[in-house]
Amino acid sequence: MFNFMLPRKLKYVFIHTNTHGSERMKVRTNILIDKEILQTAQALGLNISKTCENSLKQYIAAIQNIKPETNLQNSSGAEGIRTPVRRAQVSKPDVSAGSVLGSLSVAKDVNWTSFETWLQTDHVAAYAKKMVNYAKEYQALLLDGNLGILGGFSKGKRRNVMAALANLAKYSGLYIHWKDLVKQAGLKWEKRSSIETFLSIMNAELSQTKDWLVDAISKVPKQYSTLLVFDLATGLRESESCHSAQLLCELEEEGKIQDYFNADLQMLEHWKYPKLFLRGSKNAYISFVPKNCLSSLLELKPRLTVNALKKALSRYGLVNKWMELRKLHGTTLRNSGIPSEIVDLLHGRIQQNIFLQHYYRPDVLNAIRNKTLQAIEPIVNELIA
Repeated sequence: MFNFMLPRKLKYVFIHTNTHGSERMKVRTNILIDKEILQTAQALGLNISKTCENSLKQYIAAIQNIKPETNLQNSSGAEGIRTPVRRAQVSKPDVSAGSVLGSLSVAKDVNWTSFETWLQTDHVAAYAKKMVNYAKEYQALLLDGNLGILGGFSKGKRRNVMAALANLAKYSGLYIHWKDLVKQAGLKWEKRSSIETFLSIMNAELSQTKDWLVDAISKVPKQYSTLLVFDLATGLRESESCHSAQLLCELEEEGKIQDYFNADLQMLEHWKYPKLFLRGSKNAYISFVPKNCLSSLLELKPRLTVNALKKALSRYGLVNKWMELRKLHGTTLRNSGIPSEIVDLLHGRIQQNIFLQHYYRPDVLNAIRNKTLQAIEPIVNELIA
């Protein structure tokens, strides 16, 4: 028997069950349910208690890896619910289709190669690999719903784990289920704040970073050191500097370098290649590069990957401080009196619409170029000499 109240202004209602079956004792419980869903279910003649019970059986069976009963009766007396076949294709699944059981089966028995390929349709290979590794390690959280453990992680690790599980949920058709789990756990997506980025730049031992770069230039082959200097000159992230160098070399050989490099402004126009440089929260719009740095790059044509350069640093006995070059670039600009807003622009930390509306104007870009090159050219000249 069901006793329920439907207050006019309340979205949720309590349903009390008190039934007794012939096979085993039924217990009384309270559940919170959306009022419109309840009304629709009743209009369709569904047995609310039986429907909820069957859903719980399917969740339990999926999580415990037990084959569910094949003849579960639904609340209207129709045929049993069938578990859908696991999706094998790489394309994004329809998260609204199929039963939760079938989706949990996909999440439990993941084709990791297919999942990584699916990720690479929207993300660079290195990021996709990182997401796969996190998803493998914390896959169980998506299955058992125990996301509370994430609250004890550092902000950076929590963000990465949540991103990995969110992608796994989308791939498996469990995204709505994932959003419910996040809401129940009280988790929020937290990006690194501007003040955290600023303090990270200011607190870094950047004099040691410069000494490290000088040491690296003296030890690694010219092809590698040229890319490191290019990275310092532009302030790009590791993968972005590799993509930019490769793109410059390819376009120069094709006689199309002007499609990417604006010679009048000495500016690399990353925004023209969104698949490489516009990646949601990590973007690169423009970079100003000294002439001698660009000439050296086009002469040596370093077509390197992030992994190849990291291995080279290790091979020559160098600690990897490649990521610190971006901080050195930002601090050099700030110490030269360039506003933090401009540093954020050059490091891709502003929204795309802000870039287009407020900065993509010749007069503004010309002024930014003059200040940026005036600040960065002395250190680049010192390293190249």
